[in-house]
Amino acid sequence: MTGRDPLGVQNSSIKTYGKLLPGLTNLTLRLRYYGFYMWVLDEFFKKQDGNKDFSQRDQHNFIRRGELIIAYLMRHIGEDEQSIIGSNFTNSHAEDLELNGFYNIALGADKLADTVKDSVYWDYISGALGQYYAGSLSILKLISVDNKFFSLESRGKELASAFRASIPRQEEELFLKCIENGKLTLDDIEKLTSFSISNIEVDSEEWQFYESLLLGEDGTVDAEKKISYNRKTTMELLLMYHSNSDDNYNDRSFILHEYIQNTNQLKDGASFGWYYYYVNEVFHFALETIFWGMLVEMDGKPMPVNEFLNEIKGQVVNAEASNGVYKTNSSLEDIVIQIEDVNVHEALAELEQLTKSTVNNVQAMKNAIELMLLNYISIDQNIKELEEFEKRYFIAGQKGCVSENYHVYVHQNLQVSFEKFVSSAIQQLLNDHINTAYRKMGNGESNLLKFIIEDGIISHIQTMPPKHTSPRLKTITNFLRDLSLIGDDNMITDAGKKALIRISE
Repeated sequence: MTGRDPLGVQNSSIKTYGKLLPGLTNLTLRLRYYGFYMWVLDEFFKKQDGNKDFSQRDQHNFIRRGELIIAYLMRHIGEDEQSIIGSNFTNSHAEDLELNGFYNIALGADKLADTVKDSVYWDYISGALGQYYAGSLSILKLISVDNKFFSLESRGKELASAFRASIPRQEEELFLKCIENGKLTLDDIEKLTSFSISNIEVDSEEWQFYESLLLGEDGTVDAEKKISYNRKTTMELLLMYHSNSDDNYNDRSFILHEYIQNTNQLKDGASFGWYYYYVNEVFHFALETIFWGMLVEMDGKPMPVNEFLNEIKGQVVNAEASNGVYKTNSSLEDIVIQIEDVNVHEALAELEQLTKSTVNNVQAMKNAIELMLLNYISIDQNIKELEEFEKRYFIAGQKGCVSENYHVYVHQNLQVSFEKFVSSAIQQLLNDHINTAYRKMGNGESNLLKFIIEDGIISHIQTMPPKHTSPRLKTITNFLRDLSLIGDDNMITDAGKKALIRISE
């Protein structure tokens, strides 16, 4: 077992971006699936004509056949399209059309009692709808899920209608016929192009529904009982960013932009939220780097625990000796006061490079300690606002949140020596991992520990490199492209400029 998040700190980041971009996940990557699922569910219930005796398997296989038809369709008309459900399966069955004259949708989609694992396009019983999309669709109040049955909410029926308005009636009938027959021919595919996942016509009824859906309220209230619009505000920030963007855009560049904006002057709403997310990730990456460095060091050389702790402490402290600021016996507060260059993002970028090779583990641990202190200095004057954000969005108390790392690792150690601070941080990390691993294992048999301590000897099991969380920005960026608000060149389009005006009003 790899045991992601070995220190148990990433939930605070996950909770943060969940509050900033509700209603989508890192796996719900294409917007038109939202409309397609509403349509296919609506058609399923029409097919029942009031009959309520249908089985769970009936509904699920109807959905699954629809998903697989879309996958084959996109393989033929949009081979370069990304994040298409079932694309690996359709690529491996590309010759079926030539061999049989059709794609066997029933065989490739239906999940039956005797279906062999990995023999169909998707193993999860209710398809990608159940495994990936259902949570987002529920949050957006499009569907409800009861005992694994999917039902349409009134809003979901509205989206089904909007999706239907984009599909010629003869194509609807043909698609439903292919679901019923369980077969898909090349002639069928050539007549079903309106179902393309990338085919959202700007200003159409369907397009307008998606825009309204994404720009609506988040669906939850904060601790002050106020309705939030963080998803809408994040879209506004992204469109503004893409107004001046270029081909070098990526998720991290946007987050860094918002971080820098807030270090110059604190902003409100989602912009501050992304600032919070950034400083939270900085703490996490620094802590995970120190832990990674220790795992690298213990690999292949079991030793007494105290000897190992002294060795790691000595390596980090000695590595800092070249910098006159980091004197072994100086208090942490004296060191913090003397640090003048507080460039957190450059220090983070340098650390990210160091962690790409295990030969840099000691230097990386040294840089991680420095990064923690730089981050502390950077946010010290804003800690009150950061703590208020945590309380407002129920992040306070989450393991690894900004206020915890600010206080536990740095602030409460200001009066101790630098050497003792390093020693304390190392022991805290080892204890955090042990607690996290045992908590996650529960009564299960999987071992998530990266080291073991037995008879006073610490021994290596597995090395986990530090990683950032993925904050759904790829998903929302894909949605902006699907709506033609930004282009493939990452620049805002004319439709995007009009949308930005509407959002800003």
